[in-house]
Amino acid sequence: MKLYFLLALILMFTRSVSGNEEPVISLKKVIELRAQFKYEQALVIASTLLRSDSGNVQYLNQVAFLMAIQSYPGQPETTKQLKYEKSKYLAEKSLQRNKQDADACYNLALALGRISENASVKIKIANAKAIRVSAEKALQINPKMAGPHHIMGRWHRVVAGFNAFEMAMISTFFGKGLEGGTYEDALKHFKKPMNWSH
Repeated sequence: MKLYFLLALILMFTRSVSGNEEPVISLKKVIELRAQFKYEQALVIASTLLRSDSGNVQYLNQVAFLMAIQSYPGQPETTKQLKYEKSKYLAEKSLQRNKQDADACYNLALALGRISENASVKIKIANAKAIRVSAEKALQINPKMAGPHHIMGRWHRVVAGFNAFEMAMISTFFGKGLEGGTYEDALKHFKKPMNWSH
């Protein structure tokens, strides 16, 4: 009787340990697939992880990133926009749990940028402010993240391209928030991550 009890105890312990290790292994696999640019495969695993624990910040961040990055030319625009909106929602949910999470800030900026690609001018301007805030916050938390530097490089390049009349119109109708865009800052942000590899 004691032997059966001991075996049952060992079996329960083994299952609980392997059950705890499985999500860790799966998360490592998601990160590995991302590094190989196998976003579709990574999204399948990350989505499964998120369904198992919808409040896990790491899972939220992985799915948010993959939803924003994983739309391809030829996909219907409505499908892309649904993914971008879901990415934004997951990034915001992650930020509700941890406001100091650089990945969540970056994912929010990325999702907003994607949403803005085919949005009205009003939404583009509103999102441009939020993109800048989110990307800058990500860089304050983790200055070594390449993604937010790329987003800020694009942000500065676009804003620097506005002429004085356009900037005056934007300020009049939408207020402050788009000041400071320069080609020099765009170049600085684009180059910064490249300097890390040397």
